[in-house]
Amino acid sequence: FVFIGSMLPGLLVVTQAPGFMTSRTSSLLALAIFPVLPMNCLRRISGFRYLSTLSIFAMVLVVVLIILKTPGQLLVTAPEWDEAIFGTLTTRRWFSSVSIIVFSYCCHVNMFASVFEMLDPSPRRVNKVLFRSIVIEFWIYFLVGACGALSFGSITCPVILSNYGTRDLSANCARVLVVLSLLVCIPINLFGARGILYEWLAKIQAPGEDASKYEPSLPTHLLVSGGLVAFCLIVAILMEDVVGLLGVLGGGGAVTFMFTLPVLTARKLRRQGRFGEEESTWGPLQMSPLTIRLCALAALSLVGYINAILSLLQLCGYLSRD
Repeated sequence: FVFIGSMLPGLLVVTQAPGFMTSRTSSLLALAIFPVLPMNCLRRISGFRYLSTLSIFAMVLVVVLIILKTPGQLLVTAPEWDEAIFGTLTTRRWFSSVSIIVFSYCCHVNMFASVFEMLDPSPRRVNKVLFRSIVIEFWIYFLVGACGALSFGSITCPVILSNYGTRDLSANCARVLVVLSLLVCIPINLFGARGILYEWLAKIQAPGEDASKYEPSLPTHLLVSGGLVAFCLIVAILMEDVVGLLGVLGGGGAVTFMFTLPVLTARKLRRQGRFGEEESTWGPLQMSPLTIRLCALAALSLVGYINAILSLLQLCGYLSRD
């Protein structure tokens, strides 16, 4: 919603939409009612198999458009090679970048819903889905980031499409594609949150049953789905700072899910002897490879939590971005 709010009002102004629709709040509210809310009411994530494919195709087209515009932009503006390669990396920006990168690869949330609906959820198939998702994400992020740094250098906006003019036809096409793609991503990402709530409801309403097979009543399903959309909408309306919000989500939520919980789980399994005999020590640190991995994950968790606190202070106005 926050990303959509940074692009959609400008698109509506260009298309000469009615004045009341060009405000950020009105446009986000309209999209939340339709199509986000009806899509979020679907009970099965498999219902998005075709829309998600179209969403990926839309993002690939956006990357192609940005790549094609980069040579022309280089002719207009001489590239800042130092800025493009090294950037202006302050401590604050480094913390923020780590958290945003972690958040951008947090695709694991929907894996549980996807695995439960697979006909043959073997480890090989699950790993294949994860690997392909991460590879696609990496190339999209890398190409867009590289082209943005080469094209605009130090003035690159957090949302690269904001650097292009509002009357630029190809840029507006890219903005439309991004909005359409995000409209699919919102309900898909809410599946994970809704699944957690349904697990809690299953323990209360149907104790002893398999939580993954729990089906709430239609009123409960509509209430939970609508509540999640309303919560995201309120956050998007109140917070327009994309970088600050991603810092909180990445440094708090994504870091916990991807690093902190695996570290705690591994420590518990180690105490129970599930890893067997400890591997031989490695290097001058005289620690087993498993210990080194856990320490690295713990360090990343610490970096994320520090940035989450800094980003929260930034959103509250007590701290500048840099």
